[in-house]
Amino acid sequence: AYVPDARAGIELLLVVPPRLKLEDATLTAISPSPDGTYVAFVVRQSGEPKLYIIDTKRSQLIGDPVPGILGFTGLDWDIDGKSLYIVKLPFSGSKSSDAYLKSASYRHVVGTDPSADRPVVVQGRNGALELKETSWPFVFPLPDPKYLAVWVEDGSLSGHALCVAKRSDVLSG
Repeated sequence: AYVPDARAGIELLLVVPPRLKLEDATLTAISPSPDGTYVAFVVRQSGEPKLYIIDTKRSQLIGDPVPGILGFTGLDWDIDGKSLYIVKLPFSGSKSSDAYLKSASYRHVVGTDPSADRPVVVQGRNGALELKETSWPFVFPLPDPKYLAVWVEDGSLSGHALCVAKRSDVLSG
């Protein structure tokens, strides 16, 4: 992945898996923060996807990688540019499709311990929204900062839902 250097008028190579000690890795998702300070990316290595965040000014990884992430998750930055919404799966060690059950959406803050990630939309009832164990809830901000949207995919089945609610309501459960 490249990042533009406006002063030099060139693009700099930012994400180089071998330089980041990510040999034999596959980049599956990438997303810059709104102001370009950070780039979040998901790398699948040895079958396990992990979220990494790099500081674009220093070309340096920030914090620990986030394990248990859905490999094709949305990497939706919040309006603060310092946190993003991700979908995590409970670690099961299973290689079957059961490994994709019981996901939840979390808010990860750049540089914090992944175990401190705050659940946002979880299995079961979330106000008027109820998730089945096959549901994947993707949270993302809207242009109006008072609201968040939740896109729910029901696994590989057809039929999805888009829900919009006040940011405060979503973040409080």
